[in-house]
Amino acid sequence: MRRWLLVVGVALSNLGCASQPTPAPAMSGEAWREAQRELAALQSDFAPTAGTLRVRVRMTATGHDVVMSGRGAIAQRPPNDLRMVLLGPGGMTALDLLVRGDQWRFAIPARDQLWTSEQTSKPPRGLPVSFLRWWLLQPLSGRLLSAHQGPGGTVFVLREGDATVRVQHRGDGLRMDRKSPSGTERMEVSGTGCSHAVYEHVEGRIRVAVQCEEAVEGVEERAFEAR
Repeated sequence: MRRWLLVVGVALSNLGCASQPTPAPAMSGEAWREAQRELAALQSDFAPTAGTLRVRVRMTATGHDVVMSGRGAIAQRPPNDLRMVLLGPGGMTALDLLVRGDQWRFAIPARDQLWTSEQTSKPPRGLPVSFLRWWLLQPLSGRLLSAHQGPGGTVFVLREGDATVRVQHRGDGLRMDRKSPSGTERMEVSGTGCSHAVYEHVEGRIRVAVQCEEAVEGVEERAFEAR
């Protein structure tokens, strides 16, 4: 746990100015309409649903050993709410993340550590808030800018707020690269539903791998209540 806190501190100290994303060229005609149809099909296939995932999580950082690993659960209610709780030795809560719309709260109860959206508008690098929002709440929510054929299939370029996102369908899963003023993020998802996801923040040198072990439909309101 100390190593994990150290990496969070390193990530905070390495905050820098990332280059502004460059939008891809516009499209027109039948190619544009076909890209829209193909993207709509992906959005339908990967549309998140309310439920609870039993997960195994592993977080690492370049130059360090394993920073944090554990099992727990993620409750999700798209498009705005999620809760992730991971357990440590003895069944104690090692990590508690709550996201409700633009508001978020990240706690490590055993060390009395707490970060919230009231302290900073954007989560610091090293906290998996952006990753979980991206994967479980709004994975393909951007506006289509363009598309082109890559070696593995169609590559879509989306605009999502201040970020430019490149999306490619790979087998049953997705590969996504997002560039914004906060840096470069990458995510690979093995498939729809209960799947495996790997997230990287390039500048923060953070890697988070989540393996879903079981999915349960539906979620109760109390899952999103602050404790």
